[in-house]
Amino acid sequence: MPVAGTLSRGCVLFVLSACAGETGGVTERATAVVRDSAGVRIVENRAVDDAAPLLRLTAEPLVQIGSVEGAPEYQLYRVMAVARLSDGSIAVANMGSHEVRFYNAAGRHLHSAGGEGSGPGEFRAISYMRTLAGDTLLVFDFGNRRLSLLAPDGTHVRDYAPRLPAGQSLQRVMAALPDSTLLTLGTAAPPSRSADLGRDSVPFLILESSGVAHDTRVYPASDRRIRVNESGGRVTSIQVAPVPFSRAVHTAAAGDAFYIGADETFEIHRYGAGGALTTIIRRTDVLPQPVTDDLLARHIDRELAQNRQAPGGPPGAGADPQVLRQRLLTAPRIAALPSYDALAAAADGSFWVRHYVPPGDTAEVTRWSVFDSDGRMTGTLEAPAGFQPMYIDATAVVGVARDDLDVEYVRVYGIEPVAA
Repeated sequence: MPVAGTLSRGCVLFVLSACAGETGGVTERATAVVRDSAGVRIVENRAVDDAAPLLRLTAEPLVQIGSVEGAPEYQLYRVMAVARLSDGSIAVANMGSHEVRFYNAAGRHLHSAGGEGSGPGEFRAISYMRTLAGDTLLVFDFGNRRLSLLAPDGTHVRDYAPRLPAGQSLQRVMAALPDSTLLTLGTAAPPSRSADLGRDSVPFLILESSGVAHDTRVYPASDRRIRVNESGGRVTSIQVAPVPFSRAVHTAAAGDAFYIGADETFEIHRYGAGGALTTIIRRTDVLPQPVTDDLLARHIDRELAQNRQAPGGPPGAGADPQVLRQRLLTAPRIAALPSYDALAAAADGSFWVRHYVPPGDTAEVTRWSVFDSDGRMTGTLEAPAGFQPMYIDATAVVGVARDDLDVEYVRVYGIEPVAA
């Protein structure tokens, strides 16, 4: 995304040449040039040796929660968030059962909170959770459009709806800071015209606990095929359909800042709690890759395979394969792949960015770029393919993975350096 404002001449503040230095006892493998543009820091990173990862997760998980069969408290479905408490115990937001489940550091179930409903402490669709001071859990329930606070033992403290500016409604909580400052979706205007290839516009609000709200930039999000149906000059319905390799916008909260990034380029924006854009973080050595015929064919093969195993029915119960293939072949084609496809935040304010994984990729690991809280890249990290980190601290990474039967597991991995 273009930088707002004009870059002043002579504004290079410093150049990091960290490949020979040490940070926290680990050699860095990237350089960063830091500039200033109208009061916004621009950090441009370039990997020195991108082929060699700096860190990796342990070969096997240290703890695993989940099972194919057995006690219901170990059967997970639609895990939306996990949090690690100060004693090492783990809270799991299990949307499928409308509960927050608590497990000890070894993965043994302790107790659960919530249940389906709209009463105090009940949930209809948990979509976000994080820890606040004192291990209090902040839970956003999309179904009831409200926030809940739970004590570390799962006791319900209170439910509340944040104060919003006039004309805004609570759409979705994307991230939160330890002081309960929220990053929420703003109210977006619906599409006004049909387009073979349109793109959503996503406004965000940074909402302080006092009710003061700050607008961020409006970000381009998902690519869609859009059809606006009208009758008598009025819109009667809007139909949208996804397109292959759609780009997206990603968010995270790390330390005292929010991070927002539209993934058509390797660029992430850092916002302070007061709503100001403070830093633009880039990797200048990661360039958009074209969508080739081979990639499109692999995408179609994957969609057809998933269609044959359509949820709720026996194999082959999905859409007609020939109709689906033709629809995918004639869908609008995006010129370039996304540059990345996920953000993950760490407890110390650093954050990870996952390199885009194309369809049909059979690699056993995914690569993440690791940045410190100032936006400087410290190296790359390898994680098991299919594992989505949801909590990161100095000693462990907690997230969700699925097996070949599509069974969900919460896994805890350690972090270790890669031998030179």
